[in-house]
Amino acid sequence: MAGLVAEIPHDPELAEAIRSAFVSTRRQRVFVLLREGIASGELREDLDDLELAADQLVGPVFIRLLLTGGRVTPKLAPKIVDSFFDGWGSRL
Repeated sequence: MAGLVAEIPHDPELAEAIRSAFVSTRRQRVFVLLREGIASGELREDLDDLELAADQLVGPVFIRLLLTGGRVTPKLAPKIVDSFFDGWGSRL
């Protein structure tokens, strides 16, 4: 994965292939979940940049995988989500 990511800036065709085959579908799922969270009141109504919100949720995993070498364990996802809700959770 790190090798592919490193090539993205240098190979537009590879970048498009990765984005269309791998990234796009997964991001759309995250957008749906975010919209559902807003609609149900679990997330704040003013969360209007879904792309940034998706990056905030997924970014920590990729930072660990590609840069820091930190462990990605099943316990990581709840920590990321809890942190996200600290900022974007409903204030009710």
